[in-house]
Amino acid sequence: MKTFTCLLAILLGANQLQAVVVSPALAQKVATNFYAQNFSAPQPDLTIAYTERDPVSGAAVYYVFNVDRNRGFVIVSADDAAMPIIGYNDKGSYTNPAPGTNTNFVYWMQERKQEIIAIRNQNLPASSEIHDLWTSYSNNVVPNNTHRVSRVMGSFPSNTFHLVNSIWNQSPYYNAWCPGGSVTGCVSTAMSQIMWYWSYPSHGLFHSAYLCIPPFYKNNYGLLSADYDTSNYNWAAMPREVNSPNNMVAKLCYDAGVSVGMDYDPSGSGSEVLTNDAIGAHWPDTACAQRSYVKFFGFNAATISGKYQSSYSLSSWESLLENELNNNRPIQYVGTDPVNGGHTWVCDGYNSTPDFHMNWGWDSAYDGWYSVSSLNPGPFNFSQNHEALIGIEPPPVKAWFTASPLTSCSAPLTVNFTDKSMIPSPASPITGWKWTFTGGSPSSSNLQNPSITYNSPGSYSVKLKITNSLGSDSVTFANYVVVGSPSVPPLAQGFESQPFAPSGWYVVNNPNLLAWWSWGTPGGYGSSAHSIHFDNCANGMLGEYDQIYTPIYNFTSIAKPELYFDVAYAPYDVSSSPPESDTLVVYYSTNCGASWNQIYSKGGLTLATTGGKDIKNGGAHTDAQGCFYPLNNNWRTDTIHIPAIAGAPAVMFSFENRSGNGSTLFIDNVNIPGLPLNVADAVEQREVTVYPNPSNGNFRIGFSGQTENWYDLTVYNMLGQQVMHQLLQNVTGGSVYSVNMPAVAKGVYSLLLKNDREQIVKQITVL
Repeated sequence: MKTFTCLLAILLGANQLQAVVVSPALAQKVATNFYAQNFSAPQPDLTIAYTERDPVSGAAVYYVFNVDRNRGFVIVSADDAAMPIIGYNDKGSYTNPAPGTNTNFVYWMQERKQEIIAIRNQNLPASSEIHDLWTSYSNNVVPNNTHRVSRVMGSFPSNTFHLVNSIWNQSPYYNAWCPGGSVTGCVSTAMSQIMWYWSYPSHGLFHSAYLCIPPFYKNNYGLLSADYDTSNYNWAAMPREVNSPNNMVAKLCYDAGVSVGMDYDPSGSGSEVLTNDAIGAHWPDTACAQRSYVKFFGFNAATISGKYQSSYSLSSWESLLENELNNNRPIQYVGTDPVNGGHTWVCDGYNSTPDFHMNWGWDSAYDGWYSVSSLNPGPFNFSQNHEALIGIEPPPVKAWFTASPLTSCSAPLTVNFTDKSMIPSPASPITGWKWTFTGGSPSSSNLQNPSITYNSPGSYSVKLKITNSLGSDSVTFANYVVVGSPSVPPLAQGFESQPFAPSGWYVVNNPNLLAWWSWGTPGGYGSSAHSIHFDNCANGMLGEYDQIYTPIYNFTSIAKPELYFDVAYAPYDVSSSPPESDTLVVYYSTNCGASWNQIYSKGGLTLATTGGKDIKNGGAHTDAQGCFYPLNNNWRTDTIHIPAIAGAPAVMFSFENRSGNGSTLFIDNVNIPGLPLNVADAVEQREVTVYPNPSNGNFRIGFSGQTENWYDLTVYNMLGQQVMHQLLQNVTGGSVYSVNMPAVAKGVYSLLLKNDREQIVKQITVL
């Protein structure tokens, strides 16, 4: 208020004209003359359709006049200290919006209303420019516009032409794919209309998902996902106006909504537009329109940019918008209401005033030309919360491809590649393809859709570079083709060496997200330096599913398959709603990842290794960022028995992190025992105990109950190699024998006790 007072004093000291309340008759005269001058209508018939009033004083704030025969409307200020014309159109008519409808237009007009009331309350005078405009329109004289723009490309400035012809809405039909009867949201509708304008892309890119549940979202709609790369957008099947069910339009609006992590609700769905606004919001991984246009819909990353009106002078802001429109690029415009949040719509034209054409995304209701500047150059700026996403255009060419089949349990594998690259228009077709196939035969190709054979096991990258008359683009998919060569167990992976992932392992990361399985510290039980972890604490997105796959193993000689690993985890807060905790799921596949079978799932305190306590309640050790960091005693070894894969020739495993905004999850020492068949067939008996376990290699074997009088003891490592042998004689119930292993590496060892009547197997961990 101090700033307002000081600036007001300056203005009052200037020799400017004092404001007068405008009567309905004068307002109608101004509207009539303005319409006649701009639309070549010598005698338009205007009638008053609505008067907006000050809720305190009851005085008129602005008037709306409809033009005869559904030929548009003109909105006129009721205070001559403000710009006379607030908005207009030469099509349709005005009916005051019903509560809860067309929130973008309502926001805009509420901003204008507050501005006029502030002008009146502050007793601001009219500037000479504003006075001249009122005088000119009152006397039917074409005003001398102080703003002049150059006509570029023959389209602008114009009082009638604008870029986007679609008149879409948020419901009905548009929201047929949205959960729970939710509307699409203004972010989705604006994005969809701009993509419709470009008839681009022909399909999306990648995949994304998020968990739409309270408290971060209004409603519990569960996991929402979209496979953009399988969404083929048939633009010819999407009409300018949707008056009946249209699956293609509904799918486009849903894909746009999921891509921005839409907070769906039947009364109004919301998300972010600019990247900087999304940082710190509850939507996943700074999800916003600016990012989604590029990441999931293939728009030009080199041109798209978020701008803030507060960083520009009025003339510079208008010039910025005009330049975009001169280049035939629609703008996704944003207005922020400090109380009710943000709104976004399409800005797609301008005239010489300059007023800008706004498509509010509400079935063309109130679409028209509106000023983006203040209605009075006074000591406040009601447009300071305006933003614009500019540079939204297709790239010169966008490289993309698909292939099938992508996996095989053995070589050779022949893969058929399909070019799915995109162009901005048929006028610039792709003229060249350059494929690079690491490990493939042939290793390169210039065909559009080649077939390549892989003769050796491995995980292979594929690169495609394409060229057209406008430029070139390339895309590389790492570990895209996987040819297996099943190894015979054992597996003993301690993740001690780089590079990560280990040979034959690979990480599957959702491309929308910042977190994935990665290499780090500490190792299991503190016995080694490294492990793998998933950072649910700092970067994990609610509802994110990411996997790391093992190599393929041959279990034809394994009678009793099992998998065991070390795990360390603490949830953040299990008492919150929903709990801030994560889940670890383990699967196996016998067809090289084409399908998966779940064999393990633990989450929250069941997965926790901190004595049943979470981080918030002080039950877990954390690092400087407050993320779980395990102590040596914060580890547990989990064993999974998998009889279903006994004898299977090709088996791979997947460790899947399901993020619930919990904390960091650690895994180490993944083992698949590869014991000789006679060891696997040995029986487990309660009468034999091994202690201490874990040990330093020196331990004891105790016998109780009925036993044989001798046993042959053989110790094997996880590679199935014998590391020691010892004969135990005169064994009776109650006998205890000391075993001192030679210097061996840390890990898990199998003890085989056998004689001519039985075999017994035990395990011991050496630290």
